[in-house]
Amino acid sequence: MADTRKQLGQQKVGEPIMDVIDAMVAIMDSPRWRSIPREPLKFYGDRMLFQWLPKTLDGELTHPQLAAVDPNDVRRITVILYRDFFRHLRDRLKPADAVNWGDNWVDELWDQIAQRCGVAPQDLTRWKGPFRIDSLDHAPWIHELVKPLGNPEIAKLFFVHAALIQDPDDGSGSSGGAPTETLHVNILAGSNKGKRQVFESAAVTFGREADNDLVIDDPHVSRHHGRIQFEQGKWVVVNQSDNGTKVGRKSVTNKPGRLRDGDTLSVVDLPILQVQMVSRGVVATTNDDGEAPFMSDAPQEAAPAPGGMSRKAKLWLVIGGWWLAMMVIVAIFATLGDGPTEDSDPLPEMWTRTAIEVELARPLDGIVKDTDDAANDLRMAEQAYVMIESDLAQLPRAYRNYRFALARFGRSQFGSEADLHYQDVKKQMADRMFDWYEQGYQAMEAGRYREAVTEFKRVLDLYRDTQSKFHGHVEKLLLVAQPKAGKKPRD
Repeated sequence: MADTRKQLGQQKVGEPIMDVIDAMVAIMDSPRWRSIPREPLKFYGDRMLFQWLPKTLDGELTHPQLAAVDPNDVRRITVILYRDFFRHLRDRLKPADAVNWGDNWVDELWDQIAQRCGVAPQDLTRWKGPFRIDSLDHAPWIHELVKPLGNPEIAKLFFVHAALIQDPDDGSGSSGGAPTETLHVNILAGSNKGKRQVFESAAVTFGREADNDLVIDDPHVSRHHGRIQFEQGKWVVVNQSDNGTKVGRKSVTNKPGRLRDGDTLSVVDLPILQVQMVSRGVVATTNDDGEAPFMSDAPQEAAPAPGGMSRKAKLWLVIGGWWLAMMVIVAIFATLGDGPTEDSDPLPEMWTRTAIEVELARPLDGIVKDTDDAANDLRMAEQAYVMIESDLAQLPRAYRNYRFALARFGRSQFGSEADLHYQDVKKQMADRMFDWYEQGYQAMEAGRYREAVTEFKRVLDLYRDTQSKFHGHVEKLLLVAQPKAGKKPRD
């Protein structure tokens, strides 16, 4: 049955989306449109077309609803959303030398793309724009647009669409305004230790006083200690206390400190809060009829012709080829100047892979049992697990939520298929962590400090448990390597 749903998903959702991509690649590779800047287009396409559009349809549509989907509706929705992105960014996307394009160049471009992928002209002309994106309450267009698909919950795509338009260069989503993620906060100190609170708002206060959104009645915490807020497309923490606030081991100064998923806030080395950012468009791992999601193997592409390449590869060759070239140049320059130095300090003993596995399996302490929160943690872990193959950022999210779920259930095992998934997640974490850590350690022994810094940062980006001994060990190595990374190597 799962294979049947995957086949349906490919037929009803994956292929129509790729039809639009094929048409876009062909039209935008023509001399007329070739000078349009590519990076904002890659940003929107990568997140909306290859992630949230198929994931949301997968998560919200039951099997009968999916079977009833008209692929033409998916093509139409894809074209109209992408065209609206162009409409909002009309001035930014128009090349400086395109003086004779006129005011309707966006509609002219998308009429050509729509014609090529089989979207009827009348399906475009009835949708005036740009669409209003300041509030879902003021966006009847999204409800009308997705109505043929048979499930009003698909309108949640509005949040992703609006965020990607508001700041097309920022991977975090939007430029101020409403956050595209809900903020989940685990309290780690005071009488509320072990509790979790979820916030939809763009600002959350924390401190000892009862009028704070997060009350932490610990003497180290000030009455109105600080706030967590969403600004410029990212979550930050603002310190308002003389006692100070740290994100991980970095102190927040007079400027807001950047927060990332899984970060821990502390005061005088006392952990007080852990934050999680959960996308509003997150989808379920099973549908209402109990079927496995068709996205479990990621949005699939038709196999390329012999000697050819996939359609997604063609798109990114057109849209992102220059970016790849720049990354290669940066990588080449980054390796210059590496080599052994004479002032190498003795390194602490290297951790073994087994020791890392033990650390990953360490249970969480001080977590209050709560079966509802545990069930929610497990749901989010399973959601993240099925997306790991297409999005590596889901690996640490899955790991963290499995750990919290076990702690809140008060168990050592789930007693279900989730145990196999958790074991797989821990193995993937250990494989990547040890590989990057070993490369960094060996590079540091050889005096290649730039390479060491790169590898250690990869480890810490993946494994954010700041209370872990291994995390502290890697942080210390990084602190030693960073000052030496710019030194001229010995001949």
